[in-house]
Amino acid sequence: MRRRILRPEPTANPLNAGLMIKRPLDPRFSEAVKAGRKFTTIRDKPWPTGKPIMLYNWSGKPYRSPQVDVAPIVVLGFWTIYITHHLDGTMHYEYGMENDKPLWETEGFESQKELDDWFRPLIMRGFKTPKCLMRFQLAARLPEGKFRQTYGAPFRFTLGESYELQNGQFVKIVARHLQTAGYETIEDEAGVHRYDRSTHGIDAGRVTGTAHDYSCLENIKRYSQPVQPA
Repeated sequence: MRRRILRPEPTANPLNAGLMIKRPLDPRFSEAVKAGRKFTTIRDKPWPTGKPIMLYNWSGKPYRSPQVDVAPIVVLGFWTIYITHHLDGTMHYEYGMENDKPLWETEGFESQKELDDWFRPLIMRGFKTPKCLMRFQLAARLPEGKFRQTYGAPFRFTLGESYELQNGQFVKIVARHLQTAGYETIEDEAGVHRYDRSTHGIDAGRVTGTAHDYSCLENIKRYSQPVQPA
């Protein structure tokens, strides 16, 4: 009797475009996304965080033509953004994401005027409309299958750096875990998890599962800066 050799099933690659969630992208932004210049997007509802999402263009009429893949991205976090179209035609944007670059630049526009011209027809004059501002990165796989941070993120702590705890000890951050936006954690060399929320929670550095009053001595000392090498 011939022996049947059982071979393990190949592991699905999460970056396989056929397995990904897909979201449309206006063709004018394709090159900015691929170059990393555009790393935010404003939509009506948030996309899943920490999962690969393929951005695509319609090759012709929307929903009546083939899709053209642009690039896989991973959403790092999201915030509510309020867009106001004033009676005099001017536009105003209120949001909590902190960034060194202006919104028009992270959105892939060439100027504030281009950003305003884009949203002015979408918001009724005299109204303030809430939308979702998401920050993303191009998906880049590490050997262990995690996604690395490439184009910046709305987090306080930096991988590879050491920080002082409330008990005076120091820990080195070795990993970041991207879960539901607002519940992301960092992990130190001892395997202890602490919050580092993309939504800028005031308890960034708190050991998960500990008191919300930040009394745990193993919490990262507030306003602690990375330790500089001697």
